[in-house]
Amino acid sequence: MIIKSMGRKKSTGFKGQTVYATLVNYMLREEDTDIDIEHNLPYGVEREDIAEIFRENARYLRQRKGANLAYHEIISLPANELDKEQVKAALRDIGRMYLDERARDNLAVGVIHTEKDHLHLHLMISANKLYERNRVRLSKDEFLKIQESVSQKAAERYPELNIDNLYTPENIKKNNHERVRTTRAEQEQAAQQTKSHTRERKPSRKVTLSAQLHALLAQHHDIVGLQQALGERGLRFYQRGKNMGVIDPEGKRHRFSTLGIQPHFEEWQRQQHTPIQKPQQERPQAHTKPEPEVNNQRDIQDDVRKRVDELNQAREKGKGREGEAER
Repeated sequence: MIIKSMGRKKSTGFKGQTVYATLVNYMLREEDTDIDIEHNLPYGVEREDIAEIFRENARYLRQRKGANLAYHEIISLPANELDKEQVKAALRDIGRMYLDERARDNLAVGVIHTEKDHLHLHLMISANKLYERNRVRLSKDEFLKIQESVSQKAAERYPELNIDNLYTPENIKKNNHERVRTTRAEQEQAAQQTKSHTRERKPSRKVTLSAQLHALLAQHHDIVGLQQALGERGLRFYQRGKNMGVIDPEGKRHRFSTLGIQPHFEEWQRQQHTPIQKPQQERPQAHTKPEPEVNNQRDIQDDVRKRVDELNQAREKGKGREGEAER
């Protein structure tokens, strides 16, 4: 198994497209291809929204000339005669293993190409973690360590793929990576499709809400400020069992897992050390009165008893005088 990485530095690609739109169009250029891996993206996101989500995330990057905006990485398996769908399922799993070590908190999408004898997975990975300013930079040693680790795990989990010992650090030096090139007709067709989708469609509510929550988590570093900011937008937390999410102004519930922000939220919680507790239902308060008021009532009752006793004593004395007068 060979893993290649190529940086993407330009902000725009073919005919003014963003580098993300250009790369997504290239990855999806084959017929009958679809997104195979969605990493930290809202569940069920439309392919037309992917480039916009990456672009929105890149807006938080520190501006630096010549710096990477994204990475195009390829995981290639050796040719084999196994069932193609079986190999594709294994390659998806290997891709997720790789992203978990390489870019756990970054955005990423993956598409499998099958036009060659060996199946290979194309990955587009954001240069920064979700809505963070700094780029994730790996040294050559760190990159090699991740590649070796994933290759070993993949070989142990899928021995039928015969990928044992195929990875060597020397492969990094070979210039055998697949170039991102398309014919002029393919580029013009992809650009026209992107332009048409951009004109006809707006980002879905799920995509907009996901971007909004990522931004709020990045901006607010305490629970009070975060809840206040959510309240200003008509949002509030909810928890059902182990599932956390938000309720929108229309009363609809959205899980963090389906919005694709679960890893970001868990990292935010770890940094705050203040896990959000499930809202407790208000219990009916017992009809008790404050202690000072109780004491006042007791004083009044004592005064009433004393007054009644005085009146009774007065009546007794009055009766005694009347008896003496009759005699």
